[in-house]
Amino acid sequence: MQFFVVRIFTFSLVVFAFALGVVAQNCGRWERVTPLPQEYNLLSVEVIPESRTLIATGEASTLIMSDDQGLTWEVIRNPAGMNFSFTGNGTFFLDQYTGFLYGGFSAILKTGDGGYSWNTVFQGSSDARDVILTLEFADSQHGYAIAQQGFQCFLLETFDAGVLWEAVGPVAGSSFSDIAFANSQTGIILADTNTVFSTMDGGNTWNAMHLPDTVSFLGSQSGVTFLNDSTAFITCMSRQQAAIFRSEDYGATWDCVFQDWRYPMKHEVLFFNSMEGICVLPTSYGYNVTVFSTSDGGLHWTEVTPSNSVSWLEGQSFVVLDNQKVIAVGERGAIHLSDNRGVHWVPLFTRMVRGNSINSWFFDPGVCLLHTDSDGDGGVAAYGLYQSVDSARTWTKTGSFWQMEVCMDFLSPDTAFMLATDMDKVLSRTTDGGASWEEFFMGFGGQYEHHALIFYDFFNGLILCNGHILKTTDAGETWVDVNAGNSLSVDFQSAAYCTAQRIFATGNNAGSPSAVWRSDDGGDSWNPVTSITGESYRTVYFFDDNMGFIAGNNAIVKTVDGGDTWYQVDLNVSGSMAIEQVHFPTSATGYAVGDGIKVVKTTDGGETWFPLDIGLTSGLTAVHFYNENSGIVAGQNGVVFITHTGGETFIETYPAAPVAPCVISVYPNPAVGYLTLVFTEPEQAGEVQLIHPNGVEVMRFTHKCYVNSMIINISGFPSGTYLVRYCNGSSDAVQKVMIR
Repeated sequence: MQFFVVRIFTFSLVVFAFALGVVAQNCGRWERVTPLPQEYNLLSVEVIPESRTLIATGEASTLIMSDDQGLTWEVIRNPAGMNFSFTGNGTFFLDQYTGFLYGGFSAILKTGDGGYSWNTVFQGSSDARDVILTLEFADSQHGYAIAQQGFQCFLLETFDAGVLWEAVGPVAGSSFSDIAFANSQTGIILADTNTVFSTMDGGNTWNAMHLPDTVSFLGSQSGVTFLNDSTAFITCMSRQQAAIFRSEDYGATWDCVFQDWRYPMKHEVLFFNSMEGICVLPTSYGYNVTVFSTSDGGLHWTEVTPSNSVSWLEGQSFVVLDNQKVIAVGERGAIHLSDNRGVHWVPLFTRMVRGNSINSWFFDPGVCLLHTDSDGDGGVAAYGLYQSVDSARTWTKTGSFWQMEVCMDFLSPDTAFMLATDMDKVLSRTTDGGASWEEFFMGFGGQYEHHALIFYDFFNGLILCNGHILKTTDAGETWVDVNAGNSLSVDFQSAAYCTAQRIFATGNNAGSPSAVWRSDDGGDSWNPVTSITGESYRTVYFFDDNMGFIAGNNAIVKTVDGGDTWYQVDLNVSGSMAIEQVHFPTSATGYAVGDGIKVVKTTDGGETWFPLDIGLTSGLTAVHFYNENSGIVAGQNGVVFITHTGGETFIETYPAAPVAPCVISVYPNPAVGYLTLVFTEPEQAGEVQLIHPNGVEVMRFTHKCYVNSMIINISGFPSGTYLVRYCNGSSDAVQKVMIR
């Protein structure tokens, strides 16, 4: 039975909620619904030599490692203290312990313990957009890296195993894309203008040659690899076609052995042995990865008919595990496995929500809806609508919308309005939860750029546009520009009803008197609120007729008199926070989410706020609670967190009574598909067992030191009450969990 575990590894005190220990039995926590421990794009995957450990890297300063062919993963955040702007372009290991991670800030990081700890050995820029494109060693001491800063590209060289790096002078080229060595003497560099540099003396001299004019290298879209000491391959773009060039004489001459026209992206050549290999070609034609095989050392290639392919964006980098298995990584943390040389691919997780969340609605007793900017099907952008009927633990896609600028507002689980651009402005409404939609073509064309849609009740609603506010009083069948077509010089982003007559709208002021505007006649006329200073406010929210909030960058202002007066409240955050949404389930308890600091909470009606650490890199855009304790936060890259205990992660200084800490916590319970384990003694290694109701052990794995949490794939397990047993030498704990 196949399973996988995700382990979250950190060198800081806290990565996941809980990590410092909790002093109350009903401690607050957030549960990651998305089974991945991180959801940013993975750009590279390699096998560490001698150990067979997989290592992958990508955006948001993320590094993940697996020692069991991708079934379990450890996550290392911020290697060498790199901030979340750092993007890892790739890794290179000299042996099972010594390796390099390279990417943004023109940085090269080095490890001596197999990837668990890192230090920066070179950083050539303070700009994250300046990058190390690739890195390669000829032998244990001598290596090269290609650095790109702005429009300049140059080589770096080291002679002391990567401790010191210096720019290389003799190789002339305005741009380089890849470098590879077959051995300590033979190497190849790809450059622009169809130029290939080769060396036969370890880089002391480089000889330039030009490929035929039919070839057009496209920077990072080209690559070079060696099959053996004399045979090399170049993958590149030739007149907008994918091409493979092959050399049998150390790169002195090249023959084109493969071309394909299907709108290709970067492709790779992978070999299982000296003769058999595949070319994996992500294309926008069909939006999947096409596989070609060779059995004669790459002289001829034959297209493979896949039984199940991997998405073109989720196959950005590939690595061979053994004579049959291949791992693919890519968009938003995707990891796929093929055990038959690319004929069939299986995702090592199931992503329940695709795209970035735009808005969410949580209705008692647990019906939740989520609007995203991608439905995950195909390569053309489409908006998605997801529904959960179990308090956001599992999700089902209920709609795909292929228009542009889709905005939604749900009044109940059944009743909603949707606005989109499809040649014209189209308003749709549903009264059956989205099973069917009634459309109204508004006739406004492209003259209005809308950003939000909000309804007070079934009949009265507003559309927020760039410089305009539109109003309806007949359930969306007709609309009026309340300013008679004249621009209000505000890029409106959000609005909220205080009462049916009093409404507030916020946005970017673009030189107007204020970023906040007010109507006292149901939206017929609007005036700026000049007492609220600032240039941009993303959201406005009213709990009732009196208490409301307006929020933006590092600021929340509050009213207790229906918006007649406003005052700024204390956020109590040490970093920046771009607030996207605010929501209060009760008059005292409220939450705000955004980027930077992800979640802040108040328990005194919004007078003071404190941050919650939920172990999250992605920014959040949506928050909704249906009571004081149960709610959802959602955001970038399909990430969804839920809580049913208020979501607090701070430590109480004075607990009511001493409580012995749990060694291991298990949730959700009951569990469907995935089970999360959180360790309160992460500094100790231990063993974890999952025991079937009949007493048979069905799973066993090791908990490594400083791993704070694990996510276990339990899909396919028979229903029943299982035991999770954990032993770390000093503690032995057993938890029951119901698997459905």
